Amino acid sequence: ARAVALVIYLLGGATYGRLALASFVPGSLDPPPPGVPPLDEYAAMLAATDLLLTTDTLPAHLAGSMGHPCHVAVPAAPNFYWVLGRDDCPWYPRMRLFRQARRGDWTAPIAAMIAAGLGSPT
Repeated sequence: ARAVALVIYLLGGATYGRLALASFVPGSLDPPPPGVPPLDEYAAMLAATDLLLTTDTLPAHLAGSMGHPCHVAVPAAPNFYWVLGRDDCPWYPRMRLFRQARRGDWTAPIAAMIAAGLGSPT
């Protein structure tokens, strides 16, 4: 069965990662409503899905803390919490990481993240 994915943008702005993800998932970069809704509303939306696909850390950490399946595209030089040299996250057992091979190239990790998401969630 095909997984239902939710792409959540909690913060404004069109980062390179968000734009790359939006190119694969049409309509996912719709402008958010004014202000940031409470996290419990995002958690409820997230809980109604099978899998989160994201390039942003806040929704990734929210999904991870909920034990919700999550695929995260991370930059070639990530923050410390995404650890180096592995595709899982020690803090979130249902999270899978997809890394850039080259700085600024989001195409490969996002395509791999989406392809993996079409199968069963982690």
